Amino acid sequence: MFKRNVKMAAVLSAALMMSVMAAVPAFAAGWQKNNTGWWYGTNADNSTWYANGWQWVDGNGDGVAECYYFDGNGYIATNGTTPDGYQVNGDGQWMQNGVVQTKGAATTANTSRPSSKEIVAYLYRGDLTDPSKMSLDELCNVLVDSSKPEWNNGVTNLKMIDAVGSRWTRTHGGWYFLAYDNVDVEAIALNDEGYLLADTTTPDGFYVNKHGVLEIGGREVAHSEECLYVATSINVPDKNHVDPNQYRYQDIGIGHSWSMTSYSFGNLVYNHFHGFDVEKGGLDSNVDSWNDFGVCVNFK
Repeated sequence: MFKRNVKMAAVLSAALMMSVMAAVPAFAAGWQKNNTGWWYGTNADNSTWYANGWQWVDGNGDGVAECYYFDGNGYIATNGTTPDGYQVNGDGQWMQNGVVQTKGAATTANTSRPSSKEIVAYLYRGDLTDPSKMSLDELCNVLVDSSKPEWNNGVTNLKMIDAVGSRWTRTHGGWYFLAYDNVDVEAIALNDEGYLLADTTTPDGFYVNKHGVLEIGGREVAHSEECLYVATSINVPDKNHVDPNQYRYQDIGIGHSWSMTSYSFGNLVYNHFHGFDVEKGGLDSNVDSWNDFGVCVNFK
């Protein structure tokens, strides 16, 4: 009888433990829903999420990803037309001619990512031709933290605090324009510890490629110091898309200091308001370019 009571107590104890465990919410990255709509958490406690554009998502783990448009608050568009003119169905999936568009979600990215040294060589590709600047090995000695893996869940082992200088003290984790030669800069993102993000989506929903450079529409965001951008202190509806017919650029634009700017996540200014674009006019171009993040050149 005593043994039977002990056995029964063990069963009841196990049942109670299972009940308690069932009552504790399980947190995991992935699709979430509230009264406003569906959104997609990108970390274990869902404190970060996709926002501000399109993302391919394999939400059910079947190896096939669908494309969703996430608004500025992180909710997907459904049953209609997205702000940039594409059709989505009731589940928010991008369609063309009524057919949901998909792509394979399987990837071999780990084997195809560049090494830390290759990333440094890319980010400083212009400076490396200047004998008065640091060599590639010298740069790696400063930037590479060999105590950490080269890449882990979107974070490299390149600690860029020294590279961005005094801007770090006012921004910490966020966006920086890094000079890759004497006149040109490109946008990179650092986490709160100062490590370069690469081949991942940033907390505000942008994609940084395998070299750690911001990409939009498959193009790296790069500027020269001659490109005028809209300062955070200037009140326009969208600092990345300014109608040149409504303003004079000298009234709202500042420039010549991309490499002195930094932005917290969610406040990035990536477009120039007025500049000159090598993609449109060649290396010696003075072709005007408005609202563009393309490969820019100094005014000739």
